Formats: sequence, structure tokens, C-alpha cells
Amino acid sequence: MIDNFNKEFSTADIYLITTKKDIPYVQKKLGDKVVAVLGSDDIDFDQSIMINSDILVAAASTFSMIAGFLHKGSRVYTPKWVYFKKIGGDSRYDYSNWIILDNI
Repeated sequence: MIDNFNKEFSTADIYLITTKKDIPYVQKKLGDKVVAVLGSDDIDFDQSIMINSDILVAAASTFSMIAGFLHKGSRVYTPKWVYFKKIGGDSRYDYSNWIILDNI
């Protein structure tokens, strides 16, 4: 998925927000594809970064979903998952800027 976003948004910087304990694993796995891997003990700070990004790629988590609801940027990419469907996402009533990814 990161490779696809690198191609589509070749001039954009990619920042990954994760828990502090996962930062070494993520950095090793992604190498130089990501500008920075961020994770702090301040969830408000992490949410703020996600909310104020231009493009948010959300995980299948309520933490990401909250950032998506409050997102101020142009697009939100999210996997297709049960909670998103239950709140009306990807239905005829969905007028959001969320893009559903079927194959992550």
C-alpha cells in the first residue's frame, strides 16, 4: 500500500503515526519510504497531526476513525471494515470524502 501511495503522491511526505513500541518495527519494515514515524504518549498530539494532514490513510481502528471524522484535509482513505459500514459509510447516504480501500 505504501508503494502505491508513493507513486500516486510522489511529491508528498508520508508520516506514519503508531504506538511508541511499534516504531522500530515499522521503521525497519518500511525503510526510507516514510519520512517519519511518529508516536508519542500524547494521544491528543497524535490525533492533531492526523486531523490536520492533507490526506489521511486510516487504519481499521476507532482511533483512526475519530481522526477521519474531524479531518480537515482533502481525502481520507480507509479499509472496508464493519464499523464504517454500520455508521453509513460507503452507502447511498455517505457524502464524505472517504475513499474505501478493498484490498489493503
